[in-house]
Amino acid sequence: MKRILCYGDSNTRGSIGDGRRMEDKKQWPNVLQKMLGDSYRIIQEGLGGRVAGELDERIYMNGRPSFEVIYRSTSPVDLVIIALGTNDLKAKYGRSAQDIANDLLWYEQAIRDLQDIEGGRPSKILYVIPENHSQSEPGIWAELADIMKHFDASVVDLGDLERGLDGLHFSEAAHAQVAHKLKDKLKEMGV
Repeated sequence: MKRILCYGDSNTRGSIGDGRRMEDKKQWPNVLQKMLGDSYRIIQEGLGGRVAGELDERIYMNGRPSFEVIYRSTSPVDLVIIALGTNDLKAKYGRSAQDIANDLLWYEQAIRDLQDIEGGRPSKILYVIPENHSQSEPGIWAELADIMKHFDASVVDLGDLERGLDGLHFSEAAHAQVAHKLKDKLKEMGV
C-alpha cells in the first residue's frame, strides 16, 4: 500500500471559510483517496491559517515546528504533498516569492534529515503551488511557481480555481479539480 501525507492549510482541511468544513467526501484529500482506491492511504493533515515557515506568533500555526511530529507519527510515507504557502502570500506578512520558496524548500531537506535518522525508504515530495487569491500580492504566486520549478522541485501549479463564498477557500468543484490534477501528477511521478 502506498502512503501519502497531505500537509497543508485550510484548503487541505476542507474549510468553507466560516469555521465549518465541507463534507469529508468532498475534500480534495478524500476525493483523491477515492480516485486512487484501496491500494493507497491518504493522510489528511490540514490546519486553517498554517504558514509554511515561522511567521505567526501562534506557534501552532507555523508549519515547521509541527512537521517533524506529524511526519514521524505517519511514517513510513511514500510521498509528502506540501500544500502550503497560500497564507504566506498574504500582504500582511510582507514575504517575497523567494522567501516563501525558501520556506517551502526547507521541507525537502527536513524529510531527508528525518530519513537519515529513522532509515527506511525515502519519501518523495510534491509541492502544491499556492493559487492566486484576493489577499495576495498581484503576480507573486506565478513568480513563486517559477522559482520552485527552477529548483527542480516536483510541483503542481493550481492556477486559478473557483472560490467559495468567502473568496479564499476552494469551492466543491475546485476540490475535485485539485484531486484530478494531483492524480495525474502522481501517475507522472510513478507513485
